[in-house]
Amino acid sequence: MAAALACITAVGLVCSGPGVAAAGRKWTPWFEMGGFLSNERARGQLGLWAPLWQSDTALVFADLDAKVFQHDVQEGNAALGFRVMGPGGWNFGGWAGYDHRHTEHNNRFDQVAFGLEALHPFLDLRVNGYIPTEEREYLSSSTSFAAVLSQSNLFIQHRTDTLNEYALYGFDAEAGIRVPLNGLGLSGGPDELSHDLRLYAGAFWFDQNDFREEISGPRARIEWRIDNVLSSVSGSRLTADIEYRYDDLRRNQVDAGLRLRIPFGGTGGSVIGDPGYSSLDAQERRMSEGIRRDVDIVTWSQTDISRSNEAVEDALTGVDFNRVAYARGDVTGTSNAAGPNSLIIVNGTVVGSQTLRGNQTLQGGGSTILIRGRNTGTVLGFTAPGAAARLTSPGPINDNLVVAGSNTHVSGLSIVGSGPGTAGDGVDIGSNKSNVFLVDLVISNTGDDGVDIDDNNFVTISNLQTNRTSESGISIEGNNNVTIDGGSIMNSGEDGLQINAGNIVSIAGMTISGTAEDGLELRDGNTVTIADTTISDTGDDGLDGGDNKMVTVTNWTTSRTSASGG
Repeated sequence: MAAALACITAVGLVCSGPGVAAAGRKWTPWFEMGGFLSNERARGQLGLWAPLWQSDTALVFADLDAKVFQHDVQEGNAALGFRVMGPGGWNFGGWAGYDHRHTEHNNRFDQVAFGLEALHPFLDLRVNGYIPTEEREYLSSSTSFAAVLSQSNLFIQHRTDTLNEYALYGFDAEAGIRVPLNGLGLSGGPDELSHDLRLYAGAFWFDQNDFREEISGPRARIEWRIDNVLSSVSGSRLTADIEYRYDDLRRNQVDAGLRLRIPFGGTGGSVIGDPGYSSLDAQERRMSEGIRRDVDIVTWSQTDISRSNEAVEDALTGVDFNRVAYARGDVTGTSNAAGPNSLIIVNGTVVGSQTLRGNQTLQGGGSTILIRGRNTGTVLGFTAPGAAARLTSPGPINDNLVVAGSNTHVSGLSIVGSGPGTAGDGVDIGSNKSNVFLVDLVISNTGDDGVDIDDNNFVTISNLQTNRTSESGISIEGNNNVTIDGGSIMNSGEDGLQINAGNIVSIAGMTISGTAEDGLELRDGNTVTIADTTISDTGDDGLDGGDNKMVTVTNWTTSRTSASGG
């Protein structure tokens, strides 16, 4: 803004000098000030129009504007124009300029502007174009993540919302007509107060390559000019201006304002005003019109969305999910067909003994597991689609689910055995398996143990619930490393949790209740840590310990045990 004012002042001083005001010159500089109110914004404006070279029928001129808008928005416009008087009262011309804008977001945009015009005492025709030198400026951004399942592919979608401010290129055009006022008695002589009413209609269009919706629509304008409004200053003018615009983004816009024009540097030694103005005919007076154009660089803020997809793995096992398979009534067949590095989603009721191969995750419908992006390490919850999964076993000797490989994860299932008098574990983990996770399982009515862990395994159990198991809720054989975190063991036909020889076991946040025998039985050679665990209503000891290497107990509670609490 300061630079624009300085430019206006400098050009004004130059153009008011004797070189421009020499005898025989028709057109002299003028200065204009104004203010506008709007339903969107208000602005103040200073302008300078000055001839730089002229002959009897042509001139080269400078047109400078400095504008201040609401919200600390500032703009300066500088243009160089040429006009020539033609036949039939028409003046033809063109102009080119450079604009600079400081936006409310503290961004700075520049643009090249240009136009063509044909001016007649009774008609106006104009077309203008605008080309910004910068397309956009960054304002802010945010990133979000989502787990996305697309048929057989599961990935993390990274979405970045970037708020950018755009400067738009475009054009506008208008045609205007002078309304005769002689019948109203408002038209005065060359040196008298006179009125000039002009009506304009046009259109505008602005866009940008990355802009989602163009800004375009109609425009209408009314100008009421009162010439010689200052009786002592020939050529002074007061203009009342009302403009209406509409587009789909900015909607209805109405600007209304006043502009006061004061000529200066006149001929004949006059310091202010133009005594020669009264000698100009209507066509000659139109040669000194200011440039009419869009009032500012058109800018608009828009949120740009970018998305990228990242391959994922099971956050617990680290197994890549290269594919997603859907088990509909048959886990075993689906597991075999899918192969390693698979997520298997099971819905509804599955009948019969099922087997899960290694390097796979079995997830029930409606349950949630954690997945991790392979590149960024982003961890998100993924909820499987479909109905809750239920594995049932009708046979007298079948395990409901056999975990047959390492790097396996079973989550979000209800497992129902075939009841007392039959044989079969809810989940059976064979020997020599590592990196096995059982999470959010509900196991009930089994003929044998709820979970049976054979020898030499590394297993983590989280939020497991067992109820009405004919034998133990969890049975751990020898030389295993097992972590049990949260959950409950209820109404087991033997021990609630049976730990045989040579294991390393960590237990936390468990509730064991209603066991026919011990709540927790420890045989020889184990290293066991127990924390935040409650044992109650046992048929025998709350804790029955053998000759173990180390047993560490913190925040331990027992009640209503038939024998000793521990």
